[in-house]
Amino acid sequence: MSKRNLIIISGLLAAAVFFLYGVDKFGAFDYDEAIYCETIREMIETNDYIVPRFNYKKFYEKPVMLYWLTAGVHKIFGLKEVAMSGRIISSLASAGTAFLIFYFTAFFAGKRAGVISAVVFASSLGGIIAAKSIITDGVFVFFLTLSIFSAAKSFLSENKKIILLAYVSAAMAVLSKGPVGAAIPFLVCGIFAITERRRLKLVDIRPFTGILLFLLVALPWFVVVTVKTGGEFYKDFFLVHNLQRFGGKSFEGHTGGLLYYIPVLFFGLFPWSGFLPCVFAKPATEFVSKNKAAINKFLIIWLATPLILFSIAKTKLPNYILPVFPPMAVLIGAYLDGIIRKNAWNFMSKIAFAIVLIISLSLIVLFGAFDIIANILRPGFIQTQPFLHATVHTGNSSKLMAMILAAIPVCFYICFSFRKIKAYIIATAAIMFFFNFALTGFFMPAIWRIVQGSIYDLSEKAKKISDKKTEIVVYDMPMNPSVVLHIKRKVIFMGRSEASELFKMREANKNLMVITKTKVFREDLAKKFEIISNEGGYVLVK
Repeated sequence: MSKRNLIIISGLLAAAVFFLYGVDKFGAFDYDEAIYCETIREMIETNDYIVPRFNYKKFYEKPVMLYWLTAGVHKIFGLKEVAMSGRIISSLASAGTAFLIFYFTAFFAGKRAGVISAVVFASSLGGIIAAKSIITDGVFVFFLTLSIFSAAKSFLSENKKIILLAYVSAAMAVLSKGPVGAAIPFLVCGIFAITERRRLKLVDIRPFTGILLFLLVALPWFVVVTVKTGGEFYKDFFLVHNLQRFGGKSFEGHTGGLLYYIPVLFFGLFPWSGFLPCVFAKPATEFVSKNKAAINKFLIIWLATPLILFSIAKTKLPNYILPVFPPMAVLIGAYLDGIIRKNAWNFMSKIAFAIVLIISLSLIVLFGAFDIIANILRPGFIQTQPFLHATVHTGNSSKLMAMILAAIPVCFYICFSFRKIKAYIIATAAIMFFFNFALTGFFMPAIWRIVQGSIYDLSEKAKKISDKKTEIVVYDMPMNPSVVLHIKRKVIFMGRSEASELFKMREANKNLMVITKTKVFREDLAKKFEIISNEGGYVLVK
């Protein structure tokens, strides 16, 4: 095996271990993670890999790629919890994206720049969190990045055939998240091709072969699922969950202004986000030896396209901006590599340090005083979040993370005072390595136990003492789909306006069980039901 291949394999293994650590430490969180995990579990149980279901009803919110990949891992390795399989897929997708960033940057800017860019992505706060989240975005960003990188290499090198991989990868991105998987590569490549029309020829883009490949990969599942659901999937997925989320009303209240994603980027790319102003003040790719002007243009178009699209969309969530992370990682990595090679540090270092210091202090306060802050705010949220009925206590995990984060600005100041840029990159990556282990190994399990523990315990008890004739109702808890995941059978979700219907069901079936909030039980159900178990603001009653 060549030294180059050995380095690549070692890097991939290191990234996989970094991201995979802790995938078994905590279960799925309500809302999205629990729904996706239960959809995957029902897909495996029913052996229907075409029509997604949640609570044994058709579920049209997302395409099928995350479900397929997670179900594959779950069946191959026989894991106990679907949540673990889902985190494995997200972790491997993030490791794959880090490798793509390395490969692309190394091709145009050298191996050192490639390594730095991959480290920037892998050790960023947003990158770490995304790798541990059971959401479609991790897999989506991997295929999206592969598509855009393939197109860039085709445009800016002699390897023109690789453009076909861009089409196939875009199709996989569509199967991961929907039409946006094709829209972003099309816009990025289309805008770049227009600005570089003297360089590019239509034959190089291979539109006919490429579109045919795209349709062959992306279209079959959408056609089959639409036919099998009598057109319901098309109406709900495309019209409601795509068009309305983008241009209609915000979905489930997730909204924000045009500048919503600016602070998300600064916190998400921490501890490297201090260099964002530096990158735009002095183009990072001026240090790149090959096609520097074209590469710089391509990267700017790439990061601007999803940023603008998601900023004008009505529905906004922090994870939507993940497609911007790869081009930003490339720009920051190339910038830092240029500083190392030319020792070209300047006044911008003070701005970078100020940004890093401000974000560090914010996070240090947040984690260091996490229990104090949570318990001060707790009374105002107990009514809607019953798990806050008990005092919030995360142990020493939050304080440990605050201590780790405190090393970031100290490291920055010392290393840049002595112009030890390499030492800064290595030390910062090491600090985030320990942060990842503290976050995943200690803090998140503690948070899961606080937020999900009571619901998990009651669901397990209901599953244990119920039989096939027992109907289980989840009353006034629409945002807790994890009950279905834990009980592993169909449940009935009912609102407070349906109390009379619930009482009729009780008369017809004495085995009826209800999981609800303690306060709601006292107000609505206490005269008709008796408590089986009471756990942290929730009750199981019959």
